[in-house]
Amino acid sequence: MDKPFPFGFPPPTAFYLSLYIASWVVHVAFMHYVLAGTAYLVGAGLAGFIQGGARAESLVTRTLRDWMPFAVSMAITAGVAPLIFLQILYQRQFYTANLLLFDRWMAILPALIVGFYLTYLLKAVRTESWPAAARLLIAIGAFLCFAFTGATWSTNHVVSLKAGEWACFYESGVLVSGVPRVFIWFASSFGTLAWLVGWQLFALQRRALVVPVGIVGRLAALGLASVACTALAVGMYYLYADSRTQAAIVGPLALPYLLAFIGGLLIQAVFWLAALRARRLGALCLWVASAGGLLSLLGVAVMREAVRLRDVDVNGLFARHADARSVGGLTVFVTFAVINALLIAWGFRLVLRGLRRHSLGAASRVL
Repeated sequence: MDKPFPFGFPPPTAFYLSLYIASWVVHVAFMHYVLAGTAYLVGAGLAGFIQGGARAESLVTRTLRDWMPFAVSMAITAGVAPLIFLQILYQRQFYTANLLLFDRWMAILPALIVGFYLTYLLKAVRTESWPAAARLLIAIGAFLCFAFTGATWSTNHVVSLKAGEWACFYESGVLVSGVPRVFIWFASSFGTLAWLVGWQLFALQRRALVVPVGIVGRLAALGLASVACTALAVGMYYLYADSRTQAAIVGPLALPYLLAFIGGLLIQAVFWLAALRARRLGALCLWVASAGGLLSLLGVAVMREAVRLRDVDVNGLFARHADARSVGGLTVFVTFAVINALLIAWGFRLVLRGLRRHSLGAASRVL
């Protein structure tokens, strides 16, 4: 591992690692939308509750409510591919961590089911007439379900790296926590939310629905705050990490991606400042902010994997990866990947068609 990712690995291992990283980035983008979006809805619900339900619903809040069930389904669907590649790459580590987490790991499924249906309840027209306290409780419930899922996945990742402590974990029942890493994902999720919602509002803007200046400023402020908090969270993580973790992050494998991560944050900051100054949602600004966001996600994904590879005897897995690569399932995978991509695109079109009528008809009310 003395070369930048994905070089320096046998072709099968490099193949699976690359597909894992790419699919993971897509999944995390949607996961960020769900996590930060439900947190935003909690904040909006709390403001409405404090004001006795008299607070007008913003266009951002309405957009999040309308799209949240679809975003949850996208996050879950996009999570299937990295989950498969994770099991191929780190079979022993992944399944051992699952067994050690036991009830918490099994609780992920019911948590996702409950959270999914709560997002539909948030979107329902009937709940708009409910008291502000009831709507706030629904938003809090949805956020807690998805936050629990994210924290459990993070703990699973941390436990999988501690092979030398698995026996102690099993005997004591006390596991290490992945919560410190969750702060990084939570902080960065708002930046992803900002440019994804920006694209949604840009689509409305192009249909002659003028986006208020205040909303543009709100998204820019959200993006800038996310950049600052993410940089702070990653910096604190690095400073308090052990020397081996630090060496993995700045080592040959991950160093170019550390620079990509920093560059992505800077790109987002510069272009959110430009949006704040221009007081409008421009396509160029959103394209560059999106590129910066994805670049940061790619950078942190490879750094995360470099830390994992430091603690895993990956040399012993090369033969297993070669065997898996020889099975011949690539054609089937690519075929269904294309079919799923077309179905997802069709789903986007259906949702946009419905929201176009809804948003244009309710423009005076939400603005």
